[in-house]
Amino acid sequence: MRYLVACAAVVLLPALALASPSCRIAYAEFEPNVPHIDLTDCPGQPEREGVFCRAQIQGVHITIYRFEPGPNGSSCLADAETMVIRDFVNRFGSMTTGR
Repeated sequence: MRYLVACAAVVLLPALALASPSCRIAYAEFEPNVPHIDLTDCPGQPEREGVFCRAQIQGVHITIYRFEPGPNGSSCLADAETMVIRDFVNRFGSMTTGR
């Protein structure tokens, strides 16, 4: 697991260098570099204009990435949460689906 996180960090570090201080990682950099699925809704979050989530599954873990509107019409990574898939299903149910 640490290896996968380290690999993701290496891929995303150039994006961090180019991102504005108010946008840690822009979705335009995330999209082609991080394998993920699109979610129709952000788990456990009320629906908000411009906010969307992506999920990445690695073994028995799932990471939910939440993006919010950023500067100049971009979308920026707001936060990420990793948990065991079983805990995710217990917390949010199995109704969360990808598009």
